[in-house]
Amino acid sequence: MNCTRACWRCCEIRKVSDRILAALAKSFADLRDRVAALAREPGPAGKDGAPGATGPAGKDGEPGPSGPEGRAGVAGADGRSGRDGKDGRPGATGPTGPPGKDGGPGPTGPMPKHEWRGTELRFQKDPNTWGKWVDLRGPASSSSVAVLQSAGGIENTTYTHEQDLPAATWTVAHNLGRYPSITVVDNLGGQLYPDVRYVDADIAQITHSVPLTGRAYCN
Repeated sequence: MNCTRACWRCCEIRKVSDRILAALAKSFADLRDRVAALAREPGPAGKDGAPGATGPAGKDGEPGPSGPEGRAGVAGADGRSGRDGKDGRPGATGPTGPPGKDGGPGPTGPMPKHEWRGTELRFQKDPNTWGKWVDLRGPASSSSVAVLQSAGGIENTTYTHEQDLPAATWTVAHNLGRYPSITVVDNLGGQLYPDVRYVDADIAQITHSVPLTGRAYCN
């Protein structure tokens, strides 16, 4: 009986050993297959090696076809203005041109300072110099000064200025002490409508567009 039990134990031990050996063999086979599979797989990339020497330059290849034209670029900002150049030498004098047309009469200038002494008048030349006295009273004439008697007995004096020399501006020294109405006619008796300016209560200026002769009636 003891022998039988011992044989049974040996059989059991052998079975366990066989199973262990079978398991180890299978594990070894699996490990071998895994190692073989890993051997077939690429390994991780190694570090880059040192660069080799530069090889000789190759021959130039044939030029490729031209590419399409690119789009126009955006216009750049304007540059700064350059410095002014030096003035050039003056050119030769050209020929004298024909005389231009006469301009129109200028505006009437201001009346110079003047003084009265009876019927005599003088004008100031500069701040410290006066001109000569000129007697504006002409020979007695029924057409130059007339005295009218109104119904109320009040005298009303009129004055006629005779312009014998052509002038664009007539200075009428009527010496009436007031601003009379003035009627102007030319040397043929036609009525004119010039510009009339009262310098003061004794002098008026009449301005025409062209020099004229005629009369001015101060009423």
